[in-house]
Amino acid sequence: MNHAQERVEDRARWLWTDVCSIDAQEQDVVRLSGNVNFERSLEIRKILLETVAGKRNVFVDLSKVTYIDSSGIACLVEALQMARDHGADLGLLSVSTQAMRVLELARLDMVFPISNVYQVERVH
Repeated sequence: MNHAQERVEDRARWLWTDVCSIDAQEQDVVRLSGNVNFERSLEIRKILLETVAGKRNVFVDLSKVTYIDSSGIACLVEALQMARDHGADLGLLSVSTQAMRVLELARLDMVFPISNVYQVERVH
C-alpha cells in the first residue's frame, strides 16, 4: 500500500463530533464522513448513543458520507428510537446523495426529520 492509499483510507475513517448551538439552544451535531459501514458501526453506534443520552435533540450531518450500509442505517435507527424514548428527536442534516439513496430505498426518508440547511454557531 502506498502513502496516497493510506491517506485515502485514513480520510475514509474520519469521524468527528462537535457540540454546537442551534437556534440559541445547546444541541449536539454529530458529523460523519467517509464510509458508515459494518467496520465502523460499533464506533458510530457508541458515539450516537452517548450523544443522544440526556439530550433534547441531536442532529447527524451526513454531508460527507460517501457510503452507508445496513449496519450504518441500523445505528441511525437505534439512535432515533433512543432519542424518542427520552422525549427528544434525532434529525439528519445535509444528507449526501449516496446516503439519501439508501434512506429512500429503506423508506427511512419518511421516518427521519431531514434538513438540507442549518445554522450552526460553535460553542467555545
